[in-house]
Amino acid sequence: MKIFFRLLLAHLLADFTLQTNYIAKWKKEKFLGVVFHSTIFLALALIFTYKDVHKIWFDYPIKLSGIWCLLILFLLHIIEDEYRAYNVRRYHINDTILFFFWDQIIHIVFLFVFSPYREGEPELIVIILCLLIVGTHVTSIFTLYTDTMFYGNSVAYEFFEKKYIAITVRLITLLLFLFFNKHYYIIFMLIPVSWLLNKKYKHLTNAGWYVSTVISYGIGIYFAKLLRSI
Repeated sequence: MKIFFRLLLAHLLADFTLQTNYIAKWKKEKFLGVVFHSTIFLALALIFTYKDVHKIWFDYPIKLSGIWCLLILFLLHIIEDEYRAYNVRRYHINDTILFFFWDQIIHIVFLFVFSPYREGEPELIVIILCLLIVGTHVTSIFTLYTDTMFYGNSVAYEFFEKKYIAITVRLITLLLFLFFNKHYYIIFMLIPVSWLLNKKYKHLTNAGWYVSTVISYGIGIYFAKLLRSI
């Protein structure tokens, strides 16, 4: 599973951390934006797995080495993202949270299918990095869709513009769980501080704050228990 989690890290970085508002808009408007975004995924995947690309990753019904699997994943990434973007662009279909989950599930399934599941154990640092991205950048997208359901698009995107404040707060929270994993229960004392910060800077809606807090503290508890079990 080592390669799968490295590919997952490449996917999360490309789809969330490195996907700026400009790239996200470009993808929705132009096919070239989809190709550019997918190329970022391919580049990261090559960097993270370059030592293993000569090995066989897929062996039924035909054998494919890592480099061929990466090229297939690159093409599948383009197809899936363009399918989503085309429906939004051409038919004005609402880009809802269900569409978002469908898109991510498809990407992850493809990663699993074309990665060698017997190739080594998942690395702790890679798992931690994946969860950090989920707890910071992915959660911002999730709060955006939550706000869209509760408050409408205009309010949701107004708060989404302040996402980096919320990302910073969640990142600090997650890092505290990592560094103080033996006494992680103390970190729960920061929840009122987080609430007061949000009241002052208004970077999250009330619903967004609850979603953000539940996800970040949930991942934080997992971090603490994971590190304490080593």
